[in-house]
Parts: sequence; C-alpha cells; structure tokens
Amino acid sequence: MIQRLKCDLRLREFTEHDVDAVAEFRFQLGGKTLSIHRITSMVPITDLDRALGFYSKGLGLQVVRRRDDWCHAILEGDHGCQVMIDRSIRKESNASTVVYYYTSDIESIRDRLIAAGFDPEPIGVTFYDMTEFRVRDPDGNKVWVGKRDAPAEG
Repeated sequence: MIQRLKCDLRLREFTEHDVDAVAEFRFQLGGKTLSIHRITSMVPITDLDRALGFYSKGLGLQVVRRRDDWCHAILEGDHGCQVMIDRSIRKESNASTVVYYYTSDIESIRDRLIAAGFDPEPIGVTFYDMTEFRVRDPDGNKVWVGKRDAPAEG
C-alpha cells in the first residue's frame, strides 16, 4: 500500500554561531510526525589516506571515526559540519559529487589547502553573492568553499 507523505520543509537563515540544523524536514507517516534534522554528505573515494590528507590537512576537518578495513571515515568541523568518505559507494571512475562548505575565513582555508599541496582556484564573487573558490579532492570530487558576505546596507 502506498501512503501519501505530507511534507513541511522549514528553512531559516544560518549564522556562523548557529549550532542547530540549517533545515528541518518534517513529514507525516501513519499519523506520526517524523523529522530529518541533519544531512551528512557521503563522498566516494578510492584511497583513504589520500582523501584524509585533503579533508583533514587541507580543509582542517577533524577525524572522529576511521575504519581502515572499510576504507571509511567521518570528519567534522565547526558548528556540526560533517562529511563521510567511503570507498564502498564509489561505482564509477568519474566523480560527480559536489560538497559546499561555508566558512567565515575563506582565505585561511584556501591557504591551508595550498600548504597541503592542493591547487584551489582563485577566490571570486559569484552571481549568487557568495565569495568562494573551488577545488577537487584527490578523487576528483568537486569541493566548493564559500563565505556569504554581509549584505550592503542601503
């Protein structure tokens, strides 16, 4: 039997001091309200040590769990930012994942990636009003790092 889901997506402005979820997804199933309160990216990799060099040394995320036998790790940053890296989900040779990281110090993150041996693009301002740069991890996954500038008063 197919049941209809009633969905209510509540978005709110995220601030760098906000440690709660950016979005909460609520839905009704069998008369009960359920919610999804956290979304974590799972990025396909081929080599755990090489990927950890990028996400830990390059982006500055902390390893909170590592399973060498699974070629899997979970890394976290400030404000609950989390990413899982895992070889088991890699099905094809061309990576297509895009993970977007928000930061308040974009220059330091870019400098850190360069110091770790990676080649991020120059920092620029996008048409959607983000100051950002883009870089690929060792497996070719797209990583974008951005900072939302305070809106001009006017």
